[in-house]
Amino acid sequence: MFEWLKVTIGSDKTKPAAKRPGSKPPSPNQIKIDSRLYPLTELKRDGIVASKFDGSLIAGQRAQITVMVDDRWGKFTFDTKVVVNTSVSGDTLSGSWTMLPPEVETVIGQYLKNRRQAAAAKPKS
Repeated sequence: MFEWLKVTIGSDKTKPAAKRPGSKPPSPNQIKIDSRLYPLTELKRDGIVASKFDGSLIAGQRAQITVMVDDRWGKFTFDTKVVVNTSVSGDTLSGSWTMLPPEVETVIGQYLKNRRQAAAAKPKS
C-alpha cells in the first residue's frame, strides 16, 4: 500500500555525516549556468566571480546566468547576462554584467553596503 514511502526509523543512517575538521559548508550563494551550480565567490557592482568552474565558457563569451544569494546580508535571486572576462583561470570564472535593471543594481548596492557595515562593526583581534 505505501511502497512509495521509504522511511528509516532508529537507524544510524538518520545521523548526520561527521564533518571533517577544517571543512567548510557549501556556499549558500551560487550562480547557475546551463542548470549547473557554482559557488559565488564574489558579487560586485560590475559583475561576479565564481569558483569550482568547469571551464565550459571561454573569455569574451556571453552567458545567461541566475544569481542566487542567501546569507545573513541579503536574500535575492535574479537572471542576467554576463560577458566572461579574460581572467578565467583554473577553476575560477569572472564575468561582467551586460545590463542590469536599476532595481537589481539597487539590491546589489544595498547588499554590498550591508556587508561593508558588518565588516566595519566586527571587532578587530
